[in-house]
Amino acid sequence: MDVQAGRMGTIIGYNSAMAPYRPFYSSDYQWFYDQDGAWTGALTNLHVNKQLDVLNGITMGANTFFTLRGNSPCYIGQINYWTTEEKRTLLSTSLQVGNQAIFAAGPQFVGDTDYVVELRVQHQWNKCLTQIIQSDMAFASGVPNIGTTEFYSLYSIWSFHATEKVDVNFRAARGSGAQLH
Repeated sequence: MDVQAGRMGTIIGYNSAMAPYRPFYSSDYQWFYDQDGAWTGALTNLHVNKQLDVLNGITMGANTFFTLRGNSPCYIGQINYWTTEEKRTLLSTSLQVGNQAIFAAGPQFVGDTDYVVELRVQHQWNKCLTQIIQSDMAFASGVPNIGTTEFYSLYSIWSFHATEKVDVNFRAARGSGAQLH
């Protein structure tokens, strides 16, 4: 088991806030709305076997720097399963729950609890071509004067390693904006 504590990058999503770990200079709405980039907290990674990792953590909320964003800590977890020991296909699911676990579109939209569920499939077709399909679903309950807000998104990223230093990337995305109930 690995244990980390302090400020760290989020485990939610394929994209990262750090340039070496993101295929595009621009960010899609899915990344912007529920993959906050970094948080402060503690995270464990239990390596069950060569193919299965189970991550569990406590955060201080969205993009925090050693300060509690909401009224209580948040939970973040992920299960990563490689379908073979060669690690060509990854099945991943993530959950993030808590008060201000992700950013609200504005202070008037801060609710009682945020929920993010993510499903991701990552497949290496050959030594040069990788595909990522990811869907995020997010909900916020107890939003003043609104009740519940939600959004859904789906994207596919294709990354082709043309040379040692050149990648060609393509992204197709679809999402629904905040829906109010």
